Order: sequence, then C-alpha cells, then structure tokens
Amino acid sequence: MRCAERREQHARKVYWAAFCILPSVVTTAVQATLARARAALERGRGPEATQLLTPLHNSGTLSTDDAIAVRAALTEGWLLQDDLPRAAAALGRAPDTYREPLSHAQLATLWLLHGRLNFGRGEQS
Repeated sequence: MRCAERREQHARKVYWAAFCILPSVVTTAVQATLARARAALERGRGPEATQLLTPLHNSGTLSTDDAIAVRAALTEGWLLQDDLPRAAAALGRAPDTYREPLSHAQLATLWLLHGRLNFGRGEQS
C-alpha cells in the first residue's frame, strides 16, 4: 500500500511540475514573437509584423497581458498599412469597458491607439 501511495504522489508531482513550466514556456514564445514583430514595426514593416502576430491573435490561448500586447502591436501593424477596419478589429473595444484591472501602461497604450484610430476616421475620441 505504501508503494502505491508513493507512486501516486510522484505522479502528481510530475504533473504539477509540467503544469508550472508550460505557462512560462508559452509566454516566452509569445514574447519572442512580439519582440520580432516590434522590431519590424520600428523598421516600418507593418505587413511583416501583422504576418507574425495574426496567428497569435487568433489562437485565443494568451494571457490577458499577452493578449493586450499582441493586440496593440497588431493594431500598429495595420495602421502602418493604412487599414483602419482591420486595425479597429484588432484593437477591440474601448479601454474603459474592460472588467479586469489593467496597468497604467496598458491603459495608456490602448487609449493612444484608440485615439489614433478615431483621428484616422475623422472622429473625436
């Protein structure tokens, strides 16, 4: 009986360890892709950035922080291509409608992009 308990405890530890490692690996992959996309945006290559970020945006498996960063960068990419409808779709709803708390930097980024979209449309933000 004791051996069975040890095996069960060991099995739980291995599962728990894999569960703890997986989110950090996913975030690292997202951050690497974001870094490449941001470098493309700094060089003015909107199509390259949107090509990198679209699969991440459509995956639906991102944390809130990663999703906001991907959406902001994707919006920048679409704005560089002068595609306002896609930029608006990537940005999503206005920042004041979020239920979860956002950092000041995230709010500033979202409001800045929201204002740029509205300016491009000729609307008031």
